[in-house]
Amino acid sequence: MTYLNGEIPSLERSLMPSDSCVFEDPLDHTVLKLHNYGMTADRVSGGFLLFNLTDSKLPCSFSPDEIEELDSSLNYVVYDWFNRKILTKQDISSLSLDATGYGWYVLAPQGRHMAVIGRSDLYAGFTAVEEWDESDDHDRIVLKESGPFSFCTEFSVSRLTINGIDRTDDLKICDNLCFIDCEVKNESAEIVIEWK
Repeated sequence: MTYLNGEIPSLERSLMPSDSCVFEDPLDHTVLKLHNYGMTADRVSGGFLLFNLTDSKLPCSFSPDEIEELDSSLNYVVYDWFNRKILTKQDISSLSLDATGYGWYVLAPQGRHMAVIGRSDLYAGFTAVEEWDESDDHDRIVLKESGPFSFCTEFSVSRLTINGIDRTDDLKICDNLCFIDCEVKNESAEIVIEWK
């Protein structure tokens, strides 16, 4: 939950309930749905924290439109933090939570080539991204603190470097979700991803 120096990656405000659950009793028949947002460099990412406080499995859904701070002109990739996977629109429409279950879902803005999930070991890992520069053939990410990093892309990666060291062979890809394990250090990390 924290950086090595003890700092907590923080979001921009307190969690707020979604309008859809303000007048519903989450102890009875609906999922408690809370949302927040934070900065991924100069872009706004969102997050939904869902709780099923009942003794039965319940359907649930959410949309970027429910977080007013998100840019409605952008597309967002939804990352299921606990299951470590990207959700499709169909996955989201059929989402449910087991009795007393919970979930944390990150909404990452889609850039030219990718959506940045950020530090995959931190709940608010997208806020660890201090810089995100895009160009035609590469993206450059600077993390506040070095650590495992994830992003989602439909493009092919030709090369990935961390602080100038080629780590392309260490990149793991599953269903457009890319993960690179990187030692957690109390120092920044520059990640450059070159595209084919």
